[in-house]
Amino acid sequence: MAFNILDSLNNNSKNVVEDKPSANFRTKDISIFNIYRNDKNFYQIIDIEELANSILLVGLMSNLVVVYEPKEGKEYKLISGERRLEALKSLYEKGHKEYEHVTCQIKKEASEEEEEIEIIIANSSRVKTVNEMLQEEAKLKTNLQKMKQEGKQLKGYDLSKGRLRDVVASILGVSKTKVAQMENINNNLHNDFRKELDEGNINFATANEIAGIDKKKQQEIYEKTKDNISGLKVQHIKDFKKEFKDENIKGQIDVEEALQNIESENKKISNLDKIKTFDTIYMSEFMFRMINRQCKICPIGSKGKCIFYNTEEVTDRLCKKQIRIWLEIENMLEAEFPG
Repeated sequence: MAFNILDSLNNNSKNVVEDKPSANFRTKDISIFNIYRNDKNFYQIIDIEELANSILLVGLMSNLVVVYEPKEGKEYKLISGERRLEALKSLYEKGHKEYEHVTCQIKKEASEEEEEIEIIIANSSRVKTVNEMLQEEAKLKTNLQKMKQEGKQLKGYDLSKGRLRDVVASILGVSKTKVAQMENINNNLHNDFRKELDEGNINFATANEIAGIDKKKQQEIYEKTKDNISGLKVQHIKDFKKEFKDENIKGQIDVEEALQNIESENKKISNLDKIKTFDTIYMSEFMFRMINRQCKICPIGSKGKCIFYNTEEVTDRLCKKQIRIWLEIENMLEAEFPG
């Protein structure tokens, strides 16, 4: 009788389970009722009856992958094979008792990050929804970043070198450009459009084009198109971009006037004793609000330092000019210039 490494599982036998990738692995026949689903699995569990009929016709073609991790009366947590497990349960419930036990590969317990990556890799060949693809990118990036920060390694990849985006692209089997587009959608797409994308009402290319627009303008587009959202295409978004660029937005002033107003405000507060000046571009939250109302400038950076950035053409010129901002704490500025 073949020796099974988990027949008498204890601390010593746990350590014997191989964690090194190999073409050979140990298996064990396990009751389908002794396996529980993995809550890290975010993929749709669909077409169960079709798969059950296929198994009934030709048998199970691929084994399940599990890890020994007892929970709520069951011993094994599923890593790969969610649909197969549900299909086997369906067959058993229909009277096919011969499908109660299934051959499983036993994996060594991994870290949470490694386990989530294993689940994504195990689902690499399935047909995925756009939402699943976006979740893959987000989860891979988060887990790889954590592993890199903690000095951990992912077999086959050196996380200390190069960009993690390249690793994500390699794991998902897509181009780096595709990963960048996924990242753009995950980070920048307005919630209303994300919901429409998840429901299949807009396609990936359209979502990526929308995500390149300021979120307030995304909201404007959504309000204009929500009643016919399924007809929204990339060219429509490009037309909206041109419209935003060409229109004279209410309340917007030209570049020179914006600079003059900023300089004027600087002079007004120059007599305040406690205000300090900086050669680098600094601004308080109050000054940001004042400038933002005038020409839609958004600061980005860290530790108080900022540059001027916006999608509007007006800002391209402002970015090239260094503006000296006189700085004071929030309550002093609010008191001096209420509203």
